[in-house]
Amino acid sequence: MALSKSIIEELRAEMKRPDHRSMSQIARDLGTTKGTIAGAFARAGIKIGGTYHDVRARLESQRDRIEALAAMNVSAWAISRELGCSDTTIRSFCERHCIQLHVRVPQPRPKDKAIRESMKGMFGKQKPLSDRDRAEMNRLRDEAIAAGRVTKLPPGVAYGAKTFFREEYA
Repeated sequence: MALSKSIIEELRAEMKRPDHRSMSQIARDLGTTKGTIAGAFARAGIKIGGTYHDVRARLESQRDRIEALAAMNVSAWAISRELGCSDTTIRSFCERHCIQLHVRVPQPRPKDKAIRESMKGMFGKQKPLSDRDRAEMNRLRDEAIAAGRVTKLPPGVAYGAKTFFREEYA
């Protein structure tokens, strides 16, 4: 998608403002990719990827918005995606301006071994095949060898209802 000269001139004027949209926001609004926008900017001589002071000025202009999002317990990652900068930039900005961010508290893991073993689920512990499953595997193996699809099969190790071969994951 080629951008028209009028759109490029509008974007040039917007990029001079301290509260300009990020490249990903512009691309989303125009229905294209960031690469297309970056190429059009490069051909038109529009500077992208501003300096530290440009980002700082843009965040200063949107301080009320950042405070409102932080008050709603929005994470730094989500705020950074909203404003078009990195989450580290948002964290340092909020720390510098005493804005409390939502912090994810990790849940404690169960210490009881029996609980951990029960949580492993289908792939946790080796289970022997039932006689019916073993017979079906043998039938399929014999059928594949007779049809010439395979000549040799390695011994399989069954986990739950699926069979995995140790050589594939060694």
